[in-house]
Amino acid sequence: MAEKKEITVRADIFNHLQECTEPLELVFGEEFLRLFESDSFIEKIAEIRAELLKEGISMPLLRLRDYARLEPAEFLILSHQKVLYSEDLAEVGPGTLDYLVKKVEEITRFHNTEISANVSKYGMLC
Repeated sequence: MAEKKEITVRADIFNHLQECTEPLELVFGEEFLRLFESDSFIEKIAEIRAELLKEGISMPLLRLRDYARLEPAEFLILSHQKVLYSEDLAEVGPGTLDYLVKKVEEITRFHNTEISANVSKYGMLC
């Protein structure tokens, strides 16, 4: 009987995980990969997160994901698989990392209520 209950619990957990989506995600083409070779992006996002928190805006974890089907210089910002912003840059150059950070901050500010509502609805941890 205990074994059957364990299988049911595992199935419930698996089903729940399939429904999980990321509260905030940055998806990008292959030209962006070199931008993430250092910790610079992480440090910049931490600074933005701290600044937003001072303003009462909680920024969830930001998942980074490369996606081969995007154009090489294209990026998307998503919340729970919904595209909040997309852009195909003319080139990925020295100022691109700062530009990405600025866009993530802008989108987090502008869509904060929507992102927070989704986080509350689905839970930040799946």
